[in-house]
Amino acid sequence: MKALVVLSVAGLLLLGALYLWFVNPLNWGATTSERFTIAKFESIKPGDRVETVVASLGQPLGIGDWPQCAVPPCKNYVFAGDPVAPWVFGYRKAWVIVGSDGRVVYTNWYLEP
Repeated sequence: MKALVVLSVAGLLLLGALYLWFVNPLNWGATTSERFTIAKFESIKPGDRVETVVASLGQPLGIGDWPQCAVPPCKNYVFAGDPVAPWVFGYRKAWVIVGSDGRVVYTNWYLEP
């Protein structure tokens, strides 16, 4: 009987650990842009200055080259925020493609688990 109780408790602890590992309800290790929301992101239009975008959404998580640009060199500014759901580890991520003149060329957002 004692072994059954020990196995039950161990099983519950294992289930709890798996839940914390895969679902991550406390969002440990999640990085977001401090002011990012989809509503703010959707207000960004082609032609906006990159400084205005950063002031609105906060610091980007990363900036990289965007080789698919029609008039290179372009940069890809990556922002994240707005949790997908409280019980799932995932965020809305957004790309802001900025041309060599410092103006927005293209925007896109998606859900990333």
